[in-house]
Amino acid sequence: PGVVNVITTSNPGPVTAAMLADPRVRKLSFTGSTGVGRGLLGEAAKHVVSCSMELGGNAPFIVLDDADLEAALDGAMIAKMRNAGEACTAANRLYVQAGIHDAFTEGLRK
Repeated sequence: PGVVNVITTSNPGPVTAAMLADPRVRKLSFTGSTGVGRGLLGEAAKHVVSCSMELGGNAPFIVLDDADLEAALDGAMIAKMRNAGEACTAANRLYVQAGIHDAFTEGLRK
């Protein structure tokens, strides 16, 4: 208890500012857009809160030889094309192991 907490809100700015101003907060980890990350870094800097950021979408999609080919193809399309590809979590590169590469590539082509 108290190590990981989830707070949901429809007005994140004031909530985030209050959290980062609390001396108990020592670390901020964020995955998302560069614009939001920039704002969070600025707010965190006011209180010297350590940050780890993964910004601007840096999400690989990895397919190993033992993958279910159809499930991997479906997953790749969802991972890349969700919200027309406009999501910070959209896959921006595919890593496919050699043993399944040709079948996976052909499946994407189709």
